[in-house]
Amino acid sequence: MPVQITARRDGFRRLGMAHSASTVTYPDDRFTPEELRILKAEPNLIVTEMKDVVGTQTSSSELSEAHGRIAELEAGMLALNQDINDLKTQLDSVTAERDQLLAAQASPAPSEPTSAEPEKSEKKKG
Repeated sequence: MPVQITARRDGFRRLGMAHSASTVTYPDDRFTPEELRILKAEPNLIVTEMKDVVGTQTSSSELSEAHGRIAELEAGMLALNQDINDLKTQLDSVTAERDQLLAAQASPAPSEPTSAEPEKSEKKKG
């Protein structure tokens, strides 16, 4: 009977191995009866012995269909990663252009005269 083990805390170690917080299924010959008793007695582990399930064999057509779907998803992921890289490049370019425009806006234009003294406005007393 296959054995499923889930650790209450990821990486919990017992019998010289780290156990995952995600359920892991081990073949029935992985643990001796004594090791299985130790694992079941450990409060930080959830150990379940599974009954053999009939009909779990995957046909070759299902397997090839799954492989095809995996390849399709991987190709889509590669295309999305390329799109991400292209968009990052565009963002860098636009950001640099924006920074140049902000710097040009902040500095006075060379054609404008700058005087050390502010202009005085004439006020008439009336």
